[in-house]
Amino acid sequence: GEGELTWGGYDEDHFKGEIKWVDLSEQSYWRVAIDGISMGAYQSGPTDAIIDSGTSLITGPSKDITAIAHHIGAKKNDNRSVHRRL
Repeated sequence: GEGELTWGGYDEDHFKGEIKWVDLSEQSYWRVAIDGISMGAYQSGPTDAIIDSGTSLITGPSKDITAIAHHIGAKKNDNRSVHRRL
């Protein structure tokens, strides 16, 4: 799909509501604390997330990634990593 990345600001045409600015929880990444992730029946508890606009990878604790992969229909490839078959 098409996407857009705006450096140094934001485009108010692409969201509703207020922006909530948060501190980084680790300076070496764009890592932030989040309340959790939900996708279908899957819900995590509070966790950290890394904001990375340069990748399509999902990484995290194995049990959580397995649950997310199952929900989106991802399959393991020959490299033993998980990818989504479209």
